[in-house]
Amino acid sequence: MKSNLSVLKLSLLVKLLLGDEAFSITNSAGVLTKDTTEIQCYEDGCWWLDPCCENFSCHPFIQRCYNEPRREGEPCLAGYECAPGYQCEAFAQVCRPPATLGESCGLTRNCGPGLKCEAGTQACIEQDYTLSSGTSGQCGATSGDDSLKFLTYNIYQIFFFKDELRGERLIEWMQLKANDYDIVVMQETWEIMEGLRLGMVNAGYCHYVYDDRAFLDLDNGYGMGSGLAIFSKYPILEHDFTNFAFYCAEEDCLADKGVTYAKIQREKEIVHVLNTHLNACCHEWRTFQYGVIRDFIDSKQIPLDEMILISGDMNEDKLNTREKFDVMMRTLDAGEFSFAGNQISSADPETNTLDNGTVAKALDFVFYDKKSGRKAPDSASTCEYLTPKQVGTDSVDLSDHYPMSCNIKISMK
Repeated sequence: MKSNLSVLKLSLLVKLLLGDEAFSITNSAGVLTKDTTEIQCYEDGCWWLDPCCENFSCHPFIQRCYNEPRREGEPCLAGYECAPGYQCEAFAQVCRPPATLGESCGLTRNCGPGLKCEAGTQACIEQDYTLSSGTSGQCGATSGDDSLKFLTYNIYQIFFFKDELRGERLIEWMQLKANDYDIVVMQETWEIMEGLRLGMVNAGYCHYVYDDRAFLDLDNGYGMGSGLAIFSKYPILEHDFTNFAFYCAEEDCLADKGVTYAKIQREKEIVHVLNTHLNACCHEWRTFQYGVIRDFIDSKQIPLDEMILISGDMNEDKLNTREKFDVMMRTLDAGEFSFAGNQISSADPETNTLDNGTVAKALDFVFYDKKSGRKAPDSASTCEYLTPKQVGTDSVDLSDHYPMSCNIKISMK
C-alpha cells in the first residue's frame, strides 16, 4: 500500500497545481486516474495528500481511515457520524450499539428495545409498560368457524392533525361496519383514544388493549406513546408491548413506537395478533425494526399449530420500492395474502384529500408468519384496500391512509 507513496504524493501535487486533466499515473496496483480514490484503506494512515479509499474518510486528530459512516468500535464526532444502528458515545467518542440489559447507559448510550435507563444506577433495566386493557359492553356477532375478518387502519389522529370531528366520523363509519370485522387494529390513535374506545365498544368490539399515552404524556424520555390499539370481538387472553427504543430516526423518535401483541381466543383456537407502526424515515432504520418484531415473535415461543398475524403501517412502499419491501418480508419471515380489489395503494394523493404526498404508495398490510411448520391461513384468504368516506358522502376522507381489509379463511384441520 505504501510502496509507491512518494510517487502518489507527487502525482497528487501535480493534480492540485495543473488540474484534473493532468492527473494520470500508474502504480503497482494498476492505472490510477483522476476518478480513482482507492489509495489508503481501513485504519491506514492518511492526510490531505494521502487520502483514503472510496467509502472511507480520514478521521481528524487520529489521521487514520475509517468507514463513512462509522461502524461499531470506530471513532466518531460531528461530521463523522455513526451508521444507522449505532450511537456516538460521549467521552469515548466511539460508535456503539444500544446498551443491553445491565449495561451502563445515558444520554449518548441508549438502551435497546424493551429496556429503559434506570435513574441513579444508569443501567439498562426491563421496561415496565402498562397498557390499558379491558372488556366492556356487548360483544358483537363474529364471522364463524372458518373465517376471520380483520382490518388495519392508520387513523391519522396525531397531535398537529388532531380532528375530533373527523374522529367522530371515523367511529360512525366503524359502527356502520360493525358486522364486517372480528378484529380491528389501529395506528396513530394518540389524540382521541378514550372516545375511540367507547365508540368501538358500542360497535361490538368488547375486548381491547391500547396505549393511552397521548401527546406530551412524557414517559421515559418520549413525547407520546406508540399510538397503537387492538379491538376484538373475541377474548384477549394476554397482551404485551415492546418498543423500538434507539432504533428510530428524526421525528419518529418523539413517539415510543413499537409493536403491540395480543393472544386472542377465537372459537376453539388461538390467534396471535401483532400491531405495529414503523418509522416513516428511513429504510436503513426500519431494517432494525423488522428485527425487533421478529425477535419479539420468537420470544413468545408460540406453538407452531397457532396462527400469527403481523399487521400495521409498515412504511415500506411495495409499489415504488419493491426491493426494500422484499427485505422486510425476508427479515420478518412473513407471507402475503392474495390481493383483491381495484385500489392498489393505501396512500393515494389523487383520491384522498388528506394525503399531501406526490405519488400513490402501498404502506399498510396484514401478513402472516410463515416460519417453517407454522400454521398458515387457507390459500383462499384475500385482502384489499378500502376507501372510506364520511357516512352519507362520497367526498370527505377519514384519514390520510386507506385501511386494509382481510377475509382470512381458517383451516379447521
